[in-house]
Amino acid sequence: MKSIIILSLLICLATASAAKANDLYLSITLTESEHSRDSSSTRTMITLKGNKIVYEETYTGSRAGAREPAHKEQTLTAQEMVKLKRFIVEKNLLRSGSLRYPPGNAPYRYYDLTLKIRWRGRRSFIKVAGPVKSDKMKNSRLYQGSNSLLDYLMALINNG
Repeated sequence: MKSIIILSLLICLATASAAKANDLYLSITLTESEHSRDSSSTRTMITLKGNKIVYEETYTGSRAGAREPAHKEQTLTAQEMVKLKRFIVEKNLLRSGSLRYPPGNAPYRYYDLTLKIRWRGRRSFIKVAGPVKSDKMKNSRLYQGSNSLLDYLMALINNG
């Protein structure tokens, strides 16, 4: 009898750990900063674990005290998760890459995005940084894919 119970527990644990390995984990952080006499920055962080998404936005620098930090949490539906996973595959975001363009002369605005994804036993790390006005950065597939994911997630959060 003991062996049947132990065997049942092992099967349950194996099933649970297999499901966790296939769960989607996503972390995206965007810092947009202005470098001038009145420097400031906005940091947007979105984390997805399983089907729970957390959005946070904070501010630093000039006029930061006038803005309240934002925090939202919600649970995505199964249909939203399927669409999100399809989006990640279509945008080829399960690969790692890095782009960094030097800032221009002050004053300038700077874009710094970090994306981490764990899913299907794979890990990807994408880093894109450069001046907001950089056409070279904006025309890169890495920027376009990761920025479109940020836009997609923001739409899910704002419509949910």
